[in-house]
Amino acid sequence: MSNYTKGPWQIEENKLYGSLDIVSNDRYFIISSTIDTDIIGERIDKANIKLIAAAPDLLQAVQEFLLVINKSPTALEHYGDAINRGKAAILKAVGV
Repeated sequence: MSNYTKGPWQIEENKLYGSLDIVSNDRYFIISSTIDTDIIGERIDKANIKLIAAAPDLLQAVQEFLLVINKSPTALEHYGDAINRGKAAILKAVGV
């Protein structure tokens, strides 16, 4: 598995720099930071930062889902495309 900062991650508003930061659970690491530049950019930044902050939870959910669904003898037949997309997403996230 890749070395990445384990979740959960939280979004914090950094009033000093006017940014939104994604921080690790222990608040030791800043995962990502964005500075709002305009109204449209602000909405996009907030949407992106929410998605990035959810990444560890999404990864764990897909991993758990695949563990459960792979126990079904007919899962691949009925859900093969979704299973393959889930596996590809995990591979993209962890690199192995």
